[in-house]
Amino acid sequence: MAAAHADNRYICPASAIPSIVACYRLIYNEGMNAEERARRRSEAAYAYGLHTQRADGARLVTSLAGGLDVLRDLFLARVFSDVEQKWGRDSMLVPTSMLEGERRARRTIEQYLVVESTVLVRERSYVPAALDWYLPWLAAWRLEGGASEAQAAGLAERAAQAEPERRRTFTSQLDQVLPEAQHAPLVLFRLFPLAAGIVTAVAFCDPAEARDLRRQQMAILPEIGDCHECNGNVLDNGERCRRCGNPVWSYEWLTAN
Repeated sequence: MAAAHADNRYICPASAIPSIVACYRLIYNEGMNAEERARRRSEAAYAYGLHTQRADGARLVTSLAGGLDVLRDLFLARVFSDVEQKWGRDSMLVPTSMLEGERRARRTIEQYLVVESTVLVRERSYVPAALDWYLPWLAAWRLEGGASEAQAAGLAERAAQAEPERRRTFTSQLDQVLPEAQHAPLVLFRLFPLAAGIVTAVAFCDPAEARDLRRQQMAILPEIGDCHECNGNVLDNGERCRRCGNPVWSYEWLTAN
């Protein structure tokens, strides 16, 4: 582990972290403000209660946060770290440039998750006014720095599009900020919006919809059901399968056929 000093900087021992890039990533992740995240989530739970007159806001926010965090981090690993291992790293990029690319990719992924979660909330009528309320509400506590009215309106326009168009917009934006993503298996981009729907359905206590979305994923990639640890089942939000990577499958599983 990195050692923390009084000035809040971190030292990356050569024996523990083999690359300067890994050190930058550690500093970035450790530097995230846990208190700010907790404050945002608490405010989101309160706002949800006011809007819906329900008492389960804290549970819902915790479930959404756990599920969406896992999707974001695993997807970023698939389009960046896994691609690096398979195709190699661009030696012309300095660590700070790579870190900035990852940061921008994280926000692009988060925006897509906000859009896809909103689509299911609207389709299933989980809360009133999905585009006008749920989307800005989710964006406010999920996106780093929040979302302006103009940004939220842009995401709402995307949520109103058909799924193939939403996916094309996402892949185009991701390729611009993280060119490595062009080497990721195409099936990943078909499975990912369904994964966002599953997380949303689980958070809103709709297991039947979550299972239906998983069946749609298995129609795209039947190998999902071959894992002997999770059997391709829907997991609770925040969990992942150590063997296959469920809910965002590893490179080996994505390219199994």
